[in-house]
Amino acid sequence: MGQRVNIQYSVELEDLEGEVTRMVKRVATSLDGIAEELDQAVGLSAGGSCLTLRTLEEVADIRQNMMKADYALIDIVNIISSYIHYKSQPEEPAEMGLNMEEIKEKMQQVQAPNAEQLESFIEDFKSSSDANEVSD
Repeated sequence: MGQRVNIQYSVELEDLEGEVTRMVKRVATSLDGIAEELDQAVGLSAGGSCLTLRTLEEVADIRQNMMKADYALIDIVNIISSYIHYKSQPEEPAEMGLNMEEIKEKMQQVQAPNAEQLESFIEDFKSSSDANEVSD
């Protein structure tokens, strides 16, 4: 079997179910083909002997194809698990009616104080803490 690589891509949330369905159908088609290959490999359809080198090689190939199907099923399990985990999390601000533009706008409205404002704040704090000191 060739080397495997992980890829990542995104789909719209409303398209996720269709994407998973497509993946499941692809695995089902693959498994149907594997069942036919296995039937032919062991000679059940031709009535021949299954104890041959050719049968051994075909069964080994079938096992490789089954591993590919299993990897695809693992991907499906991981996607569904991630979706269930996502749906069980508390809602984020964007899901509570704020879109990204509104969030960015609100963040821009909150401005960090400049150096003069910070110095003024520190002086005011010092003055108020001096006034609140209890004398011994």
